[in-house]
Amino acid sequence: MSRCQKVGGVPCFYRLFLSLLVLLFLNACGGGSSPIVAGSDNQDTTQDTQDNSDAQDNVSDTEDNTSIQDNSDTQTPPDPIDNPDDVTTQTATRILPLGDSVTQGGDGFASYRRALWFKLKNAGYKVDFIGSHSGFEGDIDNNLKDFDLDHEGHWAWETNQLEENLTEWINAYSPDIVLLHTGTNDVDRGHSHSSTIDEIDGIIRTLRDKNPKVIILLAKIIPMKNTDTAEFNHFVGAFAASETSQNSPIIIVDHYSGYDPQSDSHDNYHPNSNGEEKMATQWFNALQPYL
Repeated sequence: MSRCQKVGGVPCFYRLFLSLLVLLFLNACGGGSSPIVAGSDNQDTTQDTQDNSDAQDNVSDTEDNTSIQDNSDTQTPPDPIDNPDDVTTQTATRILPLGDSVTQGGDGFASYRRALWFKLKNAGYKVDFIGSHSGFEGDIDNNLKDFDLDHEGHWAWETNQLEENLTEWINAYSPDIVLLHTGTNDVDRGHSHSSTIDEIDGIIRTLRDKNPKVIILLAKIIPMKNTDTAEFNHFVGAFAASETSQNSPIIIVDHYSGYDPQSDSHDNYHPNSNGEEKMATQWFNALQPYL
């Protein structure tokens, strides 16, 4: 090994000593790479990066939720209507005028049905008269045929005939409300009141079989010129009180009180224009709570 020589006038021993001091100094100052320390700027940068990533995820989630909400706003289409062929009758109350010739009309008079139709129309009610017939007995002016002509009135029929045929008629329609004026011919021909009431009961049972919620407007019938109907009407009132129900009420409509057959009828049985107006008013007042 050669001996240590001076370099630039400094002995080698001192140069080695100085080099060792420099190395110690560099180590003490943390020279080279060092690990990330909690609370350092590097950690803040990393946290900021994560926060930005979470914010983007939140925006994406919000957009997804908005899409879901938009889809939920789509409304379920309504149920199909029962009778798509006739939109008018779908929203109209179906009214069945049912009875004998007082309901049908004829011999120049349109019956109470015409006056009632215009009262309902002028009041803004949407109704549909229904029935298997649309005609009158004998001649009638065409000017009096300007309303809904459907009905179930039958000239000179007794109550048992209405009862027997209703089962067939009811196959073609289902009334919401029935205007029932019957018994005139039964009283005129001397039938017992109790038997006629039994037949009215049969009519109502048939109507309820078709529509359990049908509303029955049952008439105390108009008097005749040669026969009073007060006794029969007493039976009608008692029957209605015993057979009415919450689902299918029977409402008495008093066509007897205030009706004068001498001035309100054009023959023994049928109303003239004044009598038709009186009947229409009574029906109209009774109908309004159910329209």
